[in-house]
Amino acid sequence: MKIFVKDIKVGEMITDTVFSVTEFREHKDKNGNIYYKIFLSDKSGSIGGNIWADKIANCEIRDLKVGEVVSVDAQVDSFKEKVQLNILKLTKLKEDEADMSDLLQMSRFDIDELWDRLMENVKKIEDKDIKKLLLDILKDEKIVKQYRSITAGIGVHHDFIGGLLEHVVEMIDMANSMRTWYKEANFDIVVAGIVLHDIGKTEEIVTVGSTFEKTTKG
Repeated sequence: MKIFVKDIKVGEMITDTVFSVTEFREHKDKNGNIYYKIFLSDKSGSIGGNIWADKIANCEIRDLKVGEVVSVDAQVDSFKEKVQLNILKLTKLKEDEADMSDLLQMSRFDIDELWDRLMENVKKIEDKDIKKLLLDILKDEKIVKQYRSITAGIGVHHDFIGGLLEHVVEMIDMANSMRTWYKEANFDIVVAGIVLHDIGKTEEIVTVGSTFEKTTKG
């Protein structure tokens, strides 16, 4: 049974627990011994850990990269009131050896419902040209697939599966709440601007393993 980051408690021992690597760096302690600082995550959050010198031999860290999936045995400790892992063993896994849905953080909202809300607002646009433009764009299967799944940013905001879509619907809701107070505004243009303002993210960001990365084009 998968133990999620949010459920890890100080004093526990975790075994064969699967995470994705979000950061990995080499350090030296005060005696000059090499150790590694690592940050691991799943869909519930992230946690830091250390691989001390005497445990390096038990860990597959050669060429370890951000985004790779690993299985970890660790003692759960705390440092400066933060929960952290004292890693005893680390094994690299292939993507098909892990349930990626456990690792990728996702919108807390239902993606289909968010998409329906987006399309409802587009269909309410009165300007025929603006509506046609948006509907033409949003029937492109490649764009739709990315728009529904990609993050709105990498470590900035809404950085999870469905983040872009959630961000856009959130902005449309905010705009709609202003209709009473700003009668002079053209809300067809406002809604279109919100829908399109981050559309480049569908080309800029891609899911690689359990993380998001910028494409060469991005």
